Amino acid sequence: MRRQMSQQYETQKYFGDEAERWDAQAKKLQYNTITDRNNSVLDSFRRHGNVKNFLDVGCGTGQLTIQISGLGVEASGIDFAQEMIDVCRKNAITANSTAKFNCASIFDVSLLDSSFDLISAQGFIEYISELELTKFLGTLSRILKKDGQAVIGSRNRLFNIASMNEYTLLEVEIGAIANLLAEAIAVQMSPSQQSLFKTLSQFSFDLNRPAAHPHTGIDVATRYQYTPSELIAKFREVGFVPSQIYPINFHPMPQSLLTNEKLLQTKDQLSSVVASEYPNTHQFVPYSSSFVMAFTKQ
Repeated sequence: MRRQMSQQYETQKYFGDEAERWDAQAKKLQYNTITDRNNSVLDSFRRHGNVKNFLDVGCGTGQLTIQISGLGVEASGIDFAQEMIDVCRKNAITANSTAKFNCASIFDVSLLDSSFDLISAQGFIEYISELELTKFLGTLSRILKKDGQAVIGSRNRLFNIASMNEYTLLEVEIGAIANLLAEAIAVQMSPSQQSLFKTLSQFSFDLNRPAAHPHTGIDVATRYQYTPSELIAKFREVGFVPSQIYPINFHPMPQSLLTNEKLLQTKDQLSSVVASEYPNTHQFVPYSSSFVMAFTKQ
């Protein structure tokens, strides 16, 4: 429990301290993961076709919520960092938006049953424990309407194979690398997303998890990673089926060389090409540091 409280404090402090920088990151013109993830949610919005009520959990500085509110939707965002919500409200005023923002934890706020058609959580589940994730999935199941969609961003554990760094070494040490490789191969060999989901739904291995992660440049000690099959299994337990997967932040360069500014710019250019031209191409997932999955409530 003490570690969980420390994790929550670190997360809240980080996002409180980083609100202005996060806002600038979301608005930069070259490739960024925030825009990439938001575009995945917008694609799910279009695929749903009848979204009237939208909720963004861990809404950051509010760009996605504001954008969706501009599509004639009752849109709201929730974040437990007051500094983030303050920026959200400034951005809403600037955009003349009807989006509503609430400073609260999703675990504490009161929300009506079956009240949302679409719920997004980007950059959220990596900061909560697996026990909290189970609780969060129960909340999603309760507050989403039937046939509603949950669009969830995740740090990609499959990328640990391609990154060839300390994360790869950790997976080797705990004996998980063979199972990760089997899943990555399944992603590559599946001719369609539906065939991929059918294959991944049959995966039954239980992956060991490292006790700690190498430092990621963000001042939160533990940031959780999942593979697509792990999320599919967890969502299936509360009555959700996967409907779409999106590669986020394609990494075509060796991680050890990204201190080189020219290579970093080239990486961003190629990441932008994948994001704009191949947003639904699942074969890019093992080479992407994150992914977004859309799940439909049965």
